Amino acid sequence: MPQQEIARIDMGTGAIASWTRGERYYVGEPQFVPSGNGHERGDGGWVVAMCFDAAKLRSELVVLDSGDIQAGPVAVCQLREPISHGLHGQWLDEYLGP
Repeated sequence: MPQQEIARIDMGTGAIASWTRGERYYVGEPQFVPSGNGHERGDGGWVVAMCFDAAKLRSELVVLDSGDIQAGPVAVCQLREPISHGLHGQWLDEYLGP
């Protein structure tokens, strides 16, 4: 079954913060994007994920505040066409293009 929730686990306390949009909404592989302000614990940046809304047959890129995941997206980019579930991504500190 595809993932339907994004969660953050505090490894020190065991506290879990999570976000979900409910049934028929599938979350792809979440990626942490640091804010660049020197925060490396996971609460100084964003979590981005490609998601698929099966009820609307639409893909979205969601952006969550990594320090407040349960608040839901701070931004949602709705795509014109659905993207295959399982798309993988990564963030690099340097440009590797031509």
